[in-house]
Amino acid sequence: MRFAVVSLGFSSLLFAACGGSPGTGTTATGTGGSASTSTGSSGGSGGASTSSASTGTGGGGPTCGDGAWVTYGHDAQRTFASDGCIDGPLTTLWSYSPAAPAGKMLNRVFHPLATKDAAFVHWSASDPPYTGTSAADRVTLDGARTWTFDSGTDTDLGDWASLWKDKVALNSDGIYLLDQLDGHGVGGTGVDWWGQTIPTDGALLLSDTSKSDGPGLFVGALDEKAAVIWKQNEQGTMCGQGFADRTGGIALDGTTLFYAPLYASGSATPPTIASGVYAFDTSAMGKPLWNVPTSPASAVSAAGGLVFLLEGPQGMTKLVARKQTDGSVAWSLDVPNAGAQAPVLAAGKVLVATFTGIMAVTQADGKAAWTNQVAAVASPNDTPISNGCGGIQPLRNLPATTMAVALGSGTIVAVQGTDVTVMSLATGATTWTGKQSVTGILVNPVIVGNRVYVVNQGSQSGDAMIALQAAGHP
Repeated sequence: MRFAVVSLGFSSLLFAACGGSPGTGTTATGTGGSASTSTGSSGGSGGASTSSASTGTGGGGPTCGDGAWVTYGHDAQRTFASDGCIDGPLTTLWSYSPAAPAGKMLNRVFHPLATKDAAFVHWSASDPPYTGTSAADRVTLDGARTWTFDSGTDTDLGDWASLWKDKVALNSDGIYLLDQLDGHGVGGTGVDWWGQTIPTDGALLLSDTSKSDGPGLFVGALDEKAAVIWKQNEQGTMCGQGFADRTGGIALDGTTLFYAPLYASGSATPPTIASGVYAFDTSAMGKPLWNVPTSPASAVSAAGGLVFLLEGPQGMTKLVARKQTDGSVAWSLDVPNAGAQAPVLAAGKVLVATFTGIMAVTQADGKAAWTNQVAAVASPNDTPISNGCGGIQPLRNLPATTMAVALGSGTIVAVQGTDVTVMSLATGATTWTGKQSVTGILVNPVIVGNRVYVVNQGSQSGDAMIALQAAGHP
């Protein structure tokens, strides 16, 4: 089933071969991991509490909430918009590096999730020559480890986990449903499942994005024991087909699930289903509603009767808004060199991260609102190589600027290189910038209350989750 890996900058060339067997999951509790307290170079005043509905900036303005960041994009629509309040300056509270099992090294830290009570970090330990194990830690507000789960498998592609009901749902070389309080397993599947998830009051929605020894590619829903409720777009079920979905984006608006796969093959057998945008009725066992062919270049978000994604080849991408009713184009805009983050949706705007900054357009018609040219980062090497059962390199970790929105303060937190930037959501104007003393790059910020959790990625043993505290809010 396995993917071997050769690193090239922040990009990976993935190879696969048939065969292999699942690892053994382990859960440990205690004080492992490494949390260091630091004021960094960010400055400002600190404090470790998370607010619970204090008044936002500006009399009579929005309130500052402490809603949890539970999945990729914060919510099912993938808006990336929290009810928290983040103004600069930001103080660096601590940096947490997971502790790898004996005989292994920390390989990569991928992303955080968080509630007002704790943070959760998805990471991997080394397992040469493969991409690394699938692991997760729960961390206290003070930066101490509560528990560690290590799957013992060997191919972590970095897909975001979700907080679903009282569980952590990790879809990375298998589905692992973990109790949020102590990390023990409460359900799961066999190995070789990868992709995004969406937690709902009922099912866990997911995409499965790479064929190895697992079930193949599909979009569907699972129950609380990780049993499949329904599947659509199923293909690549046989070893040797080598199918993959390189974008793997899903978003839910109401009861409609939108799926934007970019299918590829690492073998002579082509995919049997076309790349594009698909809509399914989750209230009717995933009944197909419509589909349109296109070449997705990012994850997908959905709100206000529209579906948003980047489309086209890298370097020539367009931001496209499609009608939720039939997938037809409502408007489009050239956005070359865009990253793979789903378009961010907040305050009637669509925000897109590129390799050179952030641009905002109005959600209804795509008219330009503002552009902020934050520090540029290098474009990725995007050469897919594979053989055997699968192993197409995903596009979803392109190292462009990544961002999150704090609706309570009307601000955006953007990270690029080693910089953290706070800017106005209304105008795009930078209000504060601070630099972290790290050797990798900063990615995947999430906001809960007056805290930002962000990942330092690409320095291997120095990879870490970093907690930052906003000034001016309790």
